[in-house]
This record gives sequence, structure tokens and C-alpha cells, in this order.
Amino acid sequence: MYITHNSDVESRADLLTDGGTPSYCPRSAALPLGDIRKALVEFVSTGKRPAGVDRKWFDRL
Repeated sequence: MYITHNSDVESRADLLTDGGTPSYCPRSAALPLGDIRKALVEFVSTGKRPAGVDRKWFDRL
């Protein structure tokens, strides 16, 4: 699985989310709102994955 990657965020620990089954997401996956907006506009315009968003392999589920 690939997730977003923000090299400006220190990836100290993973965030735990619980919607019934615990899952983990690294802090470095957090993106600034402006970047999220740009990515959404690009996706809606092209129908493809936004080129301006870095991704990284993540296998800790």
C-alpha cells in the first residue's frame, strides 16, 4: 500500500486510528491543507493520481 509522504514532518511515531479495527498511519503522511486542495483539484481535473503528492510504501496495517 502506498501512502502520502511529507518529508517536512518528523515521523516519530505512528498514529493509531480505530474504526473498529486498529490501523496505523505514520505522522509523515499528513499534508498541509493547501497541498491537499491542489491535489484534489488536479485529481478532479485529470482523473489521475496527483503528480505533486509524494508517496511512500507502507506495510504496517
